[in-house]
Amino acid sequence: MSYMKRSYLIDTNVLIYSVDMMSSLFPLARYVIKRGEERSFFPYLSVQNISETYAIITSSRLSNPLSSKEAGELLLTLFTGRIFEILSINDKIVSSALNIAKERNIISQRFFDAVLAATIIEYQLTGIITNNPSDFLNLSFDVIPLEDIFKFF
Repeated sequence: MSYMKRSYLIDTNVLIYSVDMMSSLFPLARYVIKRGEERSFFPYLSVQNISETYAIITSSRLSNPLSSKEAGELLLTLFTGRIFEILSINDKIVSSALNIAKERNIISQRFFDAVLAATIIEYQLTGIITNNPSDFLNLSFDVIPLEDIFKFF
């Protein structure tokens, strides 16, 4: 599957900051969402992003957690409102993620970053927008740090 140039997966941390008004990164994350809505780039999420985001925004890890109803409505809006295209995870992506993890000696929760990397590669996206660029260094796609977003869009 080949996607358009300037197609970016939005990392889970960016989604979380976009709903956490207490975060100093809230304005940057909201800017990313807005620019995606305006089609300055083509924004994508994986099923994994949605799952991770829901788990965090409804937990005490967020300064003001959302209720299950609020979180569900918010996340449904992201893909029913056609802001983002949602990418599925298949066996080829899992296999690729396992190879990335093996090659990079990735263990524990960091494996989820390998799954996102494999998703980007499989769907031939341009890259990822993230607040943790070091998680995706030296892979075959662009990494845009959230703090540098104004340089790109």
